[in-house]
Amino acid sequence: MLGRASDIMWLITINGVLTLFVLSLGNADFGALLPIGAHGIGSIVKGSFSSLNWFGDAVYIMFFIGEFEYKKKDGVKILLSFLIGAVMIIAFMIIFYCIFTSIAYRQRFALTEISKYTTVINNLGRFDYIGIILILFANLFSLSLPIYFSCKIINKLFSIKKVWIAPTIVVSIQAIIPLFFNQYIFAIQNFLLSYVGVFFFITANVIPVLTAFFVRKEALNANA
Repeated sequence: MLGRASDIMWLITINGVLTLFVLSLGNADFGALLPIGAHGIGSIVKGSFSSLNWFGDAVYIMFFIGEFEYKKKDGVKILLSFLIGAVMIIAFMIIFYCIFTSIAYRQRFALTEISKYTTVINNLGRFDYIGIILILFANLFSLSLPIYFSCKIINKLFSIKKVWIAPTIVVSIQAIIPLFFNQYIFAIQNFLLSYVGVFFFITANVIPVLTAFFVRKEALNANA
């Protein structure tokens, strides 16, 4: 099911992103990037630490281990898909900053706002809405993945057989936070960005690597 959805959604995502990129390039002042590295390696490391909660998607691959038939060059295809995604993210960040420069940090919906200064919009209307709609539609699936995998983990950990219990728990938590803690959203966000990066790094990078060794050990014991 996820594979079939991916076969369709990657085309929608690429079209949406490229549409916004094409419309936005004319408004980007790439000179705003200079001088590169002016704030030093410390600021780069700090920025990477603050964004760790957005870049742990590679751990999703673990859920597919043993669930599909591995064929020749599949590893290359997976690596290329992540590489393309990384390049698109870097390209967006460059275009985004070159458009908004000093007020970039104030933009709450960055990807869908990079095209709002496009002059062609005045002549043809909000043509960028096509790209925005495509991206938002793809986001419905990408945002559903963490919820789906969370339910799978809960069912596995607690041996839950009824399929409705885990989704009820996960979705309820998702609903409670904005409903009852709406006035603390920015405080929660700042806490996650400032202090919880280590947790995200461990869960998305360290634990998956260690798990590979544990699985290997269990396989050897089973063969023995």
